Amino acid sequence: MRNLFLENIFEFVVINGLTLGMSECIFTCMTYIRSRRCGHEAL
Repeated sequence: MRNLFLENIFEFVVINGLTLGMSECIFTCMTYIRSRRCGHEAL
């Protein structure tokens, strides 16, 4: 019972970590693209 509980927590943390990592990467990429586009418009 306890082992299953720990496995569930581990899975939850791993999945959340991956999701957070992915969203952070996408956000960074979007910010980079947007800043480059604005830079080109300014020039």
